[in-house]
Amino acid sequence: MMKLRYLIMGLIVAILLIQHRDRLVGWNNKEIDVANMGKKAEYIAISLPQLQKAVKDAQSSGLTMDTDLKFLFGITEFKGISYKPLNGECVLFGISDKAMPPIDINDFVVALKEVFTNNVPGVTIDPEDPRDFGGLQRVKFFGKFTDQSQFGYTLFDCDYHLKRLAAAIIPTSVSDFKSYYELVLNEYKQEIKSCNGNMSPHEDSNRFWFYPTKPRFAKKGNTITVKEFGVQVLTEKQLINKSKGKIVNLKGQKSKHASSFANSFSNSYDEIAAVHSRYKKLKSLFNVTTVLRLMYYEKIALKNVDYFLSGYQVPSYETPDTVDGINLTRNLSHPINNYPYSEECIHTLYFSGGCLWNCLLLSLIFLRIGYGYCRN
Repeated sequence: MMKLRYLIMGLIVAILLIQHRDRLVGWNNKEIDVANMGKKAEYIAISLPQLQKAVKDAQSSGLTMDTDLKFLFGITEFKGISYKPLNGECVLFGISDKAMPPIDINDFVVALKEVFTNNVPGVTIDPEDPRDFGGLQRVKFFGKFTDQSQFGYTLFDCDYHLKRLAAAIIPTSVSDFKSYYELVLNEYKQEIKSCNGNMSPHEDSNRFWFYPTKPRFAKKGNTITVKEFGVQVLTEKQLINKSKGKIVNLKGQKSKHASSFANSFSNSYDEIAAVHSRYKKLKSLFNVTTVLRLMYYEKIALKNVDYFLSGYQVPSYETPDTVDGINLTRNLSHPINNYPYSEECIHTLYFSGGCLWNCLLLSLIFLRIGYGYCRN
């Protein structure tokens, strides 16, 4: 244990006060606005070769990693990388925010393995029967290491939760935020006011996915810093071919209410995450993957991560094979005014969905709207 402690002490985990940042990162006042950070910044820098040596020694000795190693010394968001051309050593640096979850080393390694094998982690949740979007959904993970991992479960969990938020099954508890279902329902209530029993049924199918806001980077010498980073929800219309059981993405086309829901979620992401903490974890995974891709594109020497890539065994984490789809029905009725006798028109709103997760995170929701019949 004492040997392990000395290894950890030699890990180059340095708290870098903002006034000393030039030595590591080469920032200047134009590249970072300290006042906008909300507080005096402290940075934690981790030497990747020394980190993986400490982890390897702990695992080979049969020791349980202590909290510092398991949670990367409290880093909650990576801010960039720095490397030395002469020996190829790579240093990751970031911040610790008590409002955010620390980065788990197992999530870090899964992302590292996927990125450095040129894979993109993901999951798709498709209906068993393509003609029944609200039926049983089959879960399939992308990448070589995402399935049966905590990383993969977080992706699935956030995707499924997003679908339930969109369907208003789960409230966001955020002021003035309207679900996709509520947006459609409110407009449809207005449309049927002019109905005289002659409205034709119609349907709308859209997909939603989480994606990082376009990150901004600054490079100076051998240091790259992340200046801006966030998460957004994107959307796109789809065409459902029920006879062939196929879904066609209509690239660039957006429906009004799907776009409104996606924009509202994006603008309120941090506020929603404060209520539903799973989205904090999702944002952390996006951040890790983004910074590791920087390492990959910069062709960082593999000796920095060779043990993580080939020797580190990520613990298995249960992920689902199937999940129930969503099926909601809502009847809206009104009298038909131009009939000489009392009749009403019944409009039935069908809301059903499966979901997809591709590249980063994507959820498909199928919405069918129509009216049923008129009756005495």
